[in-house]
Amino acid sequence: MTSRLTRGLLFVPGHFFFYPWKPALLLLHSCEYSSAFRNFAAQHDDRANIAMHVAALALQLTGNFGLLDQLGAVTGLPWSAVSLAGWTMVVLWSGAWRSSKILSIAACGMGWYGAGWAALHPVRIEIAMVSLFFTLMALLSTRVIPTSPPPRVTTEAVTYGLMLYAMYAADALLRGMLLASSAQASPFWVGVGASIVVALCSQIPGQFWWPRTVLVMAVLRAAALLTHQPGFLMWGLGFTGQLLQGFAHEVAAQTSTIQKLELVQTESDRISYECAHVIFFPCLVFDVLLGRSPAINAGGMWSKTQETNHS
Repeated sequence: MTSRLTRGLLFVPGHFFFYPWKPALLLLHSCEYSSAFRNFAAQHDDRANIAMHVAALALQLTGNFGLLDQLGAVTGLPWSAVSLAGWTMVVLWSGAWRSSKILSIAACGMGWYGAGWAALHPVRIEIAMVSLFFTLMALLSTRVIPTSPPPRVTTEAVTYGLMLYAMYAADALLRGMLLASSAQASPFWVGVGASIVVALCSQIPGQFWWPRTVLVMAVLRAAALLTHQPGFLMWGLGFTGQLLQGFAHEVAAQTSTIQKLELVQTESDRISYECAHVIFFPCLVFDVLLGRSPAINAGGMWSKTQETNHS
């Protein structure tokens, strides 16, 4: 399978969204949890950074199951339930600590359970969760929540934060104008156009990530406005979560794993690492949050070694 096709399957539907073909990619590319954990832990050992990643994960899980719930309503197929079952299988067979597996499955279950409600209030959900993320960042920066070192608020982070809320303001203005109209574009053709834009952006996952991610978010919001379909907003939550992770890395002065993996010279190794990173993501977040060290072995179904699970 070519790297372009694999990246498309990984990144176009949402970097950290889960689909039925993702376990197959793990097997096809011989992905190891141990490698994924070492790569992830090296860029997320800052406590404030990983705490903000948990907040971003909540947004991404909401979008994942919200989008699949909408697809299920259109196709009559249980996409959301299949996603939950597949993610549960991957989590159980990963090399994560047992406590991390429990938290990962619980988080996925909550995302699945609330998918229908989230799709009814997608804009409110997104703005509320983004605001909670920035509230957490402010509490960490001012040491109301103790952490060492505290996040640093940079000019770049402030600029893109203001751009994000400017996009929300423009969205609210246009939404009020367009929803009053009965005109509605074809969801199919708008979806094709949006997919092309996202696919083109997915081929450069570690480059120009600020403007690229904001562009994808704007395109998917425009698609939702034109079609009156909340599924596009649910899809966009995956990229909103990715943007929030970027904020976390910026204020923690740590490079994202995806950007670091761009430095891997061997294409097959890079694709294997990227697959493992985005598919095992919930387990990786909770393992680091609970204090796991890269020195501790992390085996599993897709690894060459096994571990004794942490309880």
